[in-house]
Amino acid sequence: MLEGITGLASVVMMLTVGAWLHGKSQVKAWNSYIHEQVGSALASGNLWSLFLVAGLAILREGAETTIFYIGIAPSIEPLQLVSGIAGALAVLLLLGFAMVKGSVRLPVRPFFLVATLLIYYLVFKFLGQSIHALQVAGDLPAHASTKLPALDWLGVYPTWETTVPQLVVLVFIILQMARTERKRKKEDASGPKTKLDIAET
Repeated sequence: MLEGITGLASVVMMLTVGAWLHGKSQVKAWNSYIHEQVGSALASGNLWSLFLVAGLAILREGAETTIFYIGIAPSIEPLQLVSGIAGALAVLLLLGFAMVKGSVRLPVRPFFLVATLLIYYLVFKFLGQSIHALQVAGDLPAHASTKLPALDWLGVYPTWETTVPQLVVLVFIILQMARTERKRKKEDASGPKTKLDIAET
């Protein structure tokens, strides 16, 4: 029951994070967001405001990570969890070193798109696993059907109680990504003209 409840909580949180990440996949939107947050902190002339903004951002990410690990921990072996954290930390250290020492610029849009797709994959999987855990605990009914597939790696189980919510979330994810991409293209089309565009007109 605990696995199911924490898993559903992580699903809700990851849905919001995924939508936020996809919304920031545009370089202009990401820069605008950063400048707005930091600029408002610096406008007061007090460095404690900037410290508070940074602290709240770290706290938010830390809380999300904690709930994320609580949701995923019961579903995998401890060695896999530790090796995954260690591998992610190694990749982050290499990226940070390359960006600081080698002046390497991170491709923001592809980075955020890949992160968004990964989070949405975990949302889909965790949703099925969490509902299945509640079914095993006897808190939710389970109406099985031979017509439904069973894919453990995707968190798909042959019950209507797991399949229907996953399909609803999948439709929501597709609509959310399509809406964000449509908004991004509209903003690009209505963006300010460059000097070359003005010269051509």
